[in-house]
Amino acid sequence: RNACNVAQKVAEERADAFTTSATAPAILPTQTLNEVVEKARTIGGLLGECRHFSMPTKIAIPVATPATRASWHIEGSNVDSDNVSLTTVTFDGYEIIKVFSISAKARRMSIGAFESYLTDELTACVMECIADALVNGDGKTDGQGSGLESITWNTTGTNRNHVQIAKSASFTYQKVVEFVSLLKRGYAQGAKIAMNNATLYNVFYGMLDGAQRPIFVADPKDESIGKILGFPVVIDDNIADNTCYFGNFAKYLGYNMPDGIVIEASRESSFKKGVIDYRALAIADSKPIVADAFVKLSQATV
Repeated sequence: RNACNVAQKVAEERADAFTTSATAPAILPTQTLNEVVEKARTIGGLLGECRHFSMPTKIAIPVATPATRASWHIEGSNVDSDNVSLTTVTFDGYEIIKVFSISAKARRMSIGAFESYLTDELTACVMECIADALVNGDGKTDGQGSGLESITWNTTGTNRNHVQIAKSASFTYQKVVEFVSLLKRGYAQGAKIAMNNATLYNVFYGMLDGAQRPIFVADPKDESIGKILGFPVVIDDNIADNTCYFGNFAKYLGYNMPDGIVIEASRESSFKKGVIDYRALAIADSKPIVADAFVKLSQATV
């Protein structure tokens, strides 16, 4: 009888079901990490190098042209006076705007970090717009800033400021030296060379000078990217492949943003839909202050 009872108990135990990881979600709710992992953004290295103004809209920066050099004087003779040449570069006020919309239900059900992420993302979107304009703004399209590409690039003549390599040709040490030599000494003080990451490693990383020494020297302390021909390198992903700019960005390239970035939320615009709008708004402009302070090296695309 005891043996029968044991056998019956074993059979009952074997018939019991147990919870597996496949059925756990029905009992235990899915947990979400309270953070939002973002993909990498387009990096604008020149944004941290150039001048940042926070002045009222329509700020005008006086730009003086150096006068002609003095001359030797014959004692007692008349001396003609000269005029001081002064022009201004004006920063206008253009709107930059970005809007995210989220339903009221999604907002209630989202993790605590989501709203913070939206605020950070809106701010980053505005700054990325300015970073791109500092390089690619053409200065012709209404309602947007201008950048390095708005400069008139001349490959010939007395105002030459652009070394262009044929599409079928390769970058050489001689062309890089020619590119650096185009910038006048006065502007070369504090100048840096800007390019994107692909250009640095595909073009310059293995390039050697006449003595078979690398022209790019990495910074072993990681305080900067490194130097090319003694000039610091700036990485900016907004710059096109096989294109470089050389100049004093800290002094002669800038943007103006008078009131910073305003982040606001509103239920009114989409009241009927039950949607909440998050908006980032900034008034800004970007501009090369002195075009002569920059030179360009690029490879033709056609």
